[in-house]
Amino acid sequence: MKRPTKEVGISSVDSLVDKSFDMYDAVYDYNLRLESGEELNDEEMDLLEQISHDSELLSAYAIEAAEDIDGRSVFRQGKALLNLNRAKKALTYCLVTTKEILIE
Repeated sequence: MKRPTKEVGISSVDSLVDKSFDMYDAVYDYNLRLESGEELNDEEMDLLEQISHDSELLSAYAIEAAEDIDGRSVFRQGKALLNLNRAKKALTYCLVTTKEILIE
């Protein structure tokens, strides 16, 4: 999944997108390591638990960020919605994958 390359100039949206993809990158890396047979240490497992929790919080915050789009130009609204949708997909990946890893 590709991180959006440009910010939209709406701080709540840009912040949510950045945080979502930072977590996505970490979870993706941990998942690749696990698939290659590597084991994660306790600190990394704790980080995954925190990411799982933060993913849930950010998913709820996405609704508020979407409200900040109202009143902006059509172009900015479109770009912001695209970025938010990518962030939601990244958060969904984080939630699903961290829960799978933590259950194992």
